[in-house]
Amino acid sequence: MIQCALFEDVETSIAKRPSEYGKGYIEERYRVFRNQFFEGDAGNLPAMIPIGFSKRVRALGHCSCRVQIFFGVPEVLKCEIMLSDAYDFTPKKLDEVLIHEMIHAYLDYSDDLRDVKETHGPRFQEWCDRINARSDYRITVVNDTPI
Repeated sequence: MIQCALFEDVETSIAKRPSEYGKGYIEERYRVFRNQFFEGDAGNLPAMIPIGFSKRVRALGHCSCRVQIFFGVPEVLKCEIMLSDAYDFTPKKLDEVLIHEMIHAYLDYSDDLRDVKETHGPRFQEWCDRINARSDYRITVVNDTPI
C-alpha cells in the first residue's frame, strides 16, 4: 500500500475516501463539534446543515453560505459544507477540516455583520485559537496539507 503524506497513522486512516467512510459519520461529528465547541443550541449553528462531498482538489473543504442583509440584520438563506473526496484523510484530519468549515458557518450565522463578512481574518483566527486551546486539534487558516 502506498502511504499518502496525509496519513498520521495508517491504522486509523479513513477508508479510501471520506465519502466511503460515510456521510453518517460526518453528520455525527458535526453534532459532536456543535456541542463541544460552538455552544450547542445556545450558539449560532443550526442543529444540522447539509454536508456533502466534492471532487475538489484545490481545497480540503468549503463552506458556502448565502447571506442576505435586511436593514443591517444578516439572514442565512442557504448554507452547506462540502468536504473534498480527493484526499485520503485520517479521522483527525477530517475532523479538523470539518471544524474549520463549521467556523465559517458559525460566523455566517452570526448577527454581527463583522462576523458575516469574515473570511480568514482575526475573528476566524480567534475561533481557531479557542478550539486549539481546548482540544488536541490543530485548526489552521491555511491548507497545510500536501496533495
